[in-house]
Amino acid sequence: MPRLLNPYQYLKADFDPSEIKVIDLPSNATFSPRAYVRIDQLSRRLPPEETKAIAKAWKQTLDQEALVDDTILSVRFLNRTDGSFVLSSDQYKVWRATANKDFYAQFGSGYIPNLLKVQILAETTDHQIVLETRPLKDGEESALRMPGGVVSPDDKWAPFTSSRITPESGAVRRLYEEVGCVPRRVSYLGASFYAGRVITTLYYTAELMMTALELSAYRQDHQNIIRDFKDFPREYFVPATDVGIRTVCQTGHLDKTVEVGLLLKGRELFGSEWFNQNCPARMRE
Repeated sequence: MPRLLNPYQYLKADFDPSEIKVIDLPSNATFSPRAYVRIDQLSRRLPPEETKAIAKAWKQTLDQEALVDDTILSVRFLNRTDGSFVLSSDQYKVWRATANKDFYAQFGSGYIPNLLKVQILAETTDHQIVLETRPLKDGEESALRMPGGVVSPDDKWAPFTSSRITPESGAVRRLYEEVGCVPRRVSYLGASFYAGRVITTLYYTAELMMTALELSAYRQDHQNIIRDFKDFPREYFVPATDVGIRTVCQTGHLDKTVEVGLLLKGRELFGSEWFNQNCPARMRE
């Protein structure tokens, strides 16, 4: 029997919005998830009262910031035997409007989309892990992050044909857009579920074909053709060593998914015992 994981099992009325759980670890380096979308799931029907509440919440959101609605892929189940995902198609505004405690309390979690995201850690030839720094805005705290984003069904780098997509293609696209490089090899690291925001994140690692110094120079020389250079103009390099990864994780200046990604990278480099020793209990399933 396949081992099916339902990420919604983590949803509780009193959930901690900062809670993130590592839910999947690959058994070998060649393992890579596949995602499947059934055609009859592409048009999900929501109850009228819920649709009305979503429209109201989305209008309030647009009054505060400029956003664009788009089709997203929502994770329903993860088959932990073969790594396949069962997905449904939803709208970004539905996820944005429903991912809060008030909505949970009013309607429950049955129709709340579980956003599928990808994150990718690239490593240079001199064994430096590439993170990003975003220019600070008023009131923001400094936090390192890694290339990544939402996987979309109409993403030209990750098209699905016959109901199938490859999330790693979406990860490579994000790396290209934010860092400016296409890697020579990509492998799967694991997955986490972010309960407070209803997000399943897949993590990948990639090999670049230049040193850290060469990458910095390349990005400066090609900033006009790197799509997201203005959002991420500076790189932050972490040595791919035991001390390097542990040190940056202990600083606390990390996006939570970056912490998970670095711990999974440490597992790849140093083994399961290292991961068990360094992964905080709050992140374990």
